Amino acid sequence: MQTSLFAQTRLLPDVGSTLVERFGRVPAPGVHPRVVMGPDELVRLRQVMQQTEVGKYTLGRVDHYVEVLHTGQPLGAEFDGLVKGDLNATTYVKDGFWQNKIVYVLSLECFEALLRQDQVRGQQAAAALATYASIPRNWAKIDPDVHLALAYDFDYVYMTDVQRRVVRQAISLSTVGKKVFGDGMPADWNTSNWMPGGMGLVLSALAIEGEQGYDAAIYPSCRQVMKNFLHYGITQAGGSIEEMHYFHYGMSVGALALVAFARHGDDLFIEPHYRALPNWLVAAMEPYGDAFSMHQDTPNDQGGVLTNYLILKWLWPKDPVVDMIWRNRVETDPMAGLGNYGDWLFVLLFPSDPVGWKPYSGPNPHTKWGLNEAAIPANYPDAVSGIEALNLPLTYWDPERGLQITRNKWGRDGMVLHLDMNTQANYAAAHAHSNSGEFTLSALGRKWAIDRGFHVAETKDSSCILIDGRGQGFFPIGGATVERREEPNLTVMAGDASEPYHWILRAQIRLNDPAISAFHWEPDTRADVVRRFDEYALVMNKAEPWHDRQATQYTFHAVYNPVEKAFRTAALRRNGSHDYALIVDDINKDGSSHQYDWLMQVADDLEVKSTNGNSMVLGSADAKDNRRLLVQMIGVSGGGSWVFEKYEVKRTPESGDTASFGMGNRLRYSVRGVEPGFKVLLYPYREGEALPEVSANGLLELRWANQKDDYVLTMLPTGRTEVRMR
Repeated sequence: MQTSLFAQTRLLPDVGSTLVERFGRVPAPGVHPRVVMGPDELVRLRQVMQQTEVGKYTLGRVDHYVEVLHTGQPLGAEFDGLVKGDLNATTYVKDGFWQNKIVYVLSLECFEALLRQDQVRGQQAAAALATYASIPRNWAKIDPDVHLALAYDFDYVYMTDVQRRVVRQAISLSTVGKKVFGDGMPADWNTSNWMPGGMGLVLSALAIEGEQGYDAAIYPSCRQVMKNFLHYGITQAGGSIEEMHYFHYGMSVGALALVAFARHGDDLFIEPHYRALPNWLVAAMEPYGDAFSMHQDTPNDQGGVLTNYLILKWLWPKDPVVDMIWRNRVETDPMAGLGNYGDWLFVLLFPSDPVGWKPYSGPNPHTKWGLNEAAIPANYPDAVSGIEALNLPLTYWDPERGLQITRNKWGRDGMVLHLDMNTQANYAAAHAHSNSGEFTLSALGRKWAIDRGFHVAETKDSSCILIDGRGQGFFPIGGATVERREEPNLTVMAGDASEPYHWILRAQIRLNDPAISAFHWEPDTRADVVRRFDEYALVMNKAEPWHDRQATQYTFHAVYNPVEKAFRTAALRRNGSHDYALIVDDINKDGSSHQYDWLMQVADDLEVKSTNGNSMVLGSADAKDNRRLLVQMIGVSGGGSWVFEKYEVKRTPESGDTASFGMGNRLRYSVRGVEPGFKVLLYPYREGEALPEVSANGLLELRWANQKDDYVLTMLPTGRTEVRMR
């Protein structure tokens, strides 16, 4: 039996001398390419490109993509004009989609010219780059463009001295004297995607390292900020403070900077928190594969931008867990996993195949909500084949995030339950949602209870509880974990969301929003908040930093929806003939009667198959799909009933905007009383299988013909119900 403790967090091995073997050393000034590869690595890359399926597939996509530069294609007139020295060429793009994409496409064209040793293409690209860099603009006010820098680096050998000077000057003007975001801030402020995302500054500067206009002060500053981010932006358990999307969004550039640092002899990969990343990434995989979790501001389940996955696989090519993660990020169908054109340049730089992976081009049975079992072709590969043999822990636990991910087993049919207390959400910005205590559930190859992800930030759109229609404050403060227990057949976690209900947070600069003017705002004087601003180099008023003109982001708070208690306990039963989850809530606003709405966000392809008293059975609208989820209210104080509703997922003005995300499905159980005492059973099964008989009179009993489970429910002095299997 596999169980998990936080102490079992696994670190990838220190790569040691392998670092030079994998990434090489930066050559002498004036030798190009140099930023993330050199002439020696280029020789090897030409071989690897043709030896990997990922490389061959991506190169084929890029070959087709750069045809956009040809005459008659969307960028044809612009490219032709730039080659001829026309300073108005960028105005010739008629298709809005292709506007402002010329530099990225040129970086691909320059790379291909270098890879294929195509002098004609290289010289044309050089002329286009030089014209682009000559177009009058205030380069000093523009953020450095890493693709312009890489294009210069790749195409250097095909450029004339005059062309080099023109492009180098543009890069210099956009970098010299600048500071990366995070420089001068307290080290533990370096948790945002803005830190690794800002590494375009050092990558751009390194393209002209040792040449006229190079600012040598940029490198050590960026190196320190990146070191801080790897330690504070990633937890000890390997989780990201900003979760799946924004972590990988920032690391799309940050991971390349790690390579550049390594080529200069600075091994930032040695950071233990970075080497713990696979613990989180593999746990965040959906059981059926080719999909990852969607907590906080994550727009889809593909796992975020590709670059950091690439670097993990390139640096630890034989690690089986890294390989499993890489296989599921590439996906079975490369049209999905490798379909983002913004990833292609970096894929070409570090092409690696998952072990045994071949591109699949048949019908794809994956949907937004999981595997369409009725549509799985006979030759469709199992994305998680062999995962059981990795002996991974069944529970991932991150105390800094307050996130637990626990399974009944590994494999396509497995069940996984997430409980997220959002412990890290203690400041008036970032990407945490007002859903401390939210759970998600996937089982039988699909999603059931879901997180709606990107910018769907309010409690009403989460699997939480509303009180008189109101939830937790946004921006949120973090919740707390109060119990976490592993038993052979049961994993239990309990959290306290009372603080997230009590407070609403805002950065000082946002307090003029009319939608929140009715609240009484005060500076957040928690010691850690004050300390961070005291340590911020630009803040002079150390006694009351919120009065300082540089402290525009200082956290203010207001009383929002105070409660006496808001505990949630989540338990997952495993190793039985019938595995399931229990959600137990102890919530009480103020000892008076209120309406409480217990919410569960469900996948939008689900419908009600049957109802019976306090239970409801959900399933896909597809008649061929026999997967079901029993949702049963097994304990509640006061009368109520389930409502399955389709509603508009729309933000309220109080949250800062009124964006609509379309229609969604949710389950709602409403009851009026002082303390509802919700207790909910979530049982995934297949049609035709027996449902449990449930009794909840003091002792919670679940009975099938071949399984009997008893739970002792004890009210603790704190007001929380303890759940123990007897």
